[in-house]
Amino acid sequence: MRRMDGWMDDCLFLAYYNSLLVFFFLFFSSLSYCFYVYYYYYYFFTSCFLARSLSVCLFVSFRVCFLLWLIVLS
Repeated sequence: MRRMDGWMDDCLFLAYYNSLLVFFFLFFSSLSYCFYVYYYYYYFFTSCFLARSLSVCLFVSFRVCFLLWLIVLS
């Protein structure tokens, strides 16, 4: 039998699901931006510098999206 506060469980599930969607949307949009920057500046920098900058960009974008995800959940 369904509990009386079952709607609260549904609301929490929807909030968690929506926050996951926002997290993945922000993460992959930042990834696409990083790859755009990677290809745009391909002829201006060395590949070693590009590899370092791309890894730093991916790390920063992942951390920012993770922090935003935590803020949405709180």
